[in-house]
Amino acid sequence: PIISSKIPLYFKKNFPNIKIIGFDIISLTSQLDREEGKRCHFNFLSKKYGREILVIEDMNFSNLRKNDIIKEILISPLKFEYMDGSPCSVAAKIERNNKK
Repeated sequence: PIISSKIPLYFKKNFPNIKIIGFDIISLTSQLDREEGKRCHFNFLSKKYGREILVIEDMNFSNLRKNDIIKEILISPLKFEYMDGSPCSVAAKIERNNKK
């Protein structure tokens, strides 16, 4: 899929408290349009359009159900000097909500 570079601007305008966003895709930079992907990354990470939003790619949401509530989340990135990205582990405390 191609994620539009306008998506980060929408989130920054309408949800200014978001600090991190995760995607269940391998990368925001699609083989179909690498330049749009680069712009999308830039717009998420740039402070030019408001607070930066950190991006987590290639997440696995297969265990989440429609009505689950994420109560806590722990993100543990590997830290490298002079790098703006790295692999990370993500763990979450989920509350199962069985309401339909």
